[in-house]
Amino acid sequence: MSIDLKVKLPGPKVMEIVEKERKYLAKGTKSWETPGGPLRAEGPYFWDEDGNVLLDWTNPMVVILGHSHPKWVAGMREQLENLVYFNSPDFVNRLQAETAELLTKLTPGNWEKKVFFSNSGTEANEAALKVARISTGKNLVIGFIGGFHGRTMGSLALTASKAVQRKKYTQYLNNAYSIPYAYCYRCWYKMKRETCGLYCLEVLEKYFKTVLPPDDVAAIIYEPIQGEGGYVVPPKEFIQGLHEIAKKYGILTIADEVQTGFGKTGYWFATEYFGVQPDIITVAKGLANGMPAAATVFRAELDFPEEGMHSNTFGGLV
Repeated sequence: MSIDLKVKLPGPKVMEIVEKERKYLAKGTKSWETPGGPLRAEGPYFWDEDGNVLLDWTNPMVVILGHSHPKWVAGMREQLENLVYFNSPDFVNRLQAETAELLTKLTPGNWEKKVFFSNSGTEANEAALKVARISTGKNLVIGFIGGFHGRTMGSLALTASKAVQRKKYTQYLNNAYSIPYAYCYRCWYKMKRETCGLYCLEVLEKYFKTVLPPDDVAAIIYEPIQGEGGYVVPPKEFIQGLHEIAKKYGILTIADEVQTGFGKTGYWFATEYFGVQPDIITVAKGLANGMPAAATVFRAELDFPEEGMHSNTFGGLV
């Protein structure tokens, strides 16, 4: 299989869809400059509405097995023929139980864990923030400039990659602070990695002495490798030092592995590359190869103290 262009891009059928979407869809991050509108797909290729065969450069962050992988399709077909949906809070479900068990074994951390299933990365991070705040009784959370954790209000408070994402919402984004990440290629402090002594970690300590009382900080949330921030790979020593500082002050660590999880870095999870074990890990995107599923995996002792303090309808799985 290879790229095969039947008509000039974008074709007339695709342009028809573009005009309809422009009329009826709310403004978001939709790219109406796309060259093709997918009709069906296989592996890394897709056929668009005008019959062109194109290479998909974007969706593998989610569809990590490739489009229409035969084993995935067979599993989906079997599940759909058995049942599509049962209200997650009202029924026990073997698939959900076994998937939760598997996630507790795959994720870093040699301790008992629990799992909350949801439908998207931002929901997974919302749950993580709730777990951290409720279990510690603290209200502040620290994130990093360049970080992206979602667009719902809780996670948006820690998203700091584009100002437009926060524009007009800032009055609702409370108890969250973002500081510079270890972006050595474009250092915020104009330093060189060879001589900086990881100054960005010193800055965190200075924040604790001047702005953010560490006794009020519930968690530090970070992407092991920033995605929207520019695909920033920090030094191992930075992530390790971050965990050491958090441990010193009794602050929880939340690793947002929504984009980095499930083998994309050569490890099941990117935090394994850095040699750390976060208290809470959030996953989505590649978790279900394109179906809406996400999970928050956390130390069992951090579980919600009462039923009903957090829940949802779909739970990410049947």
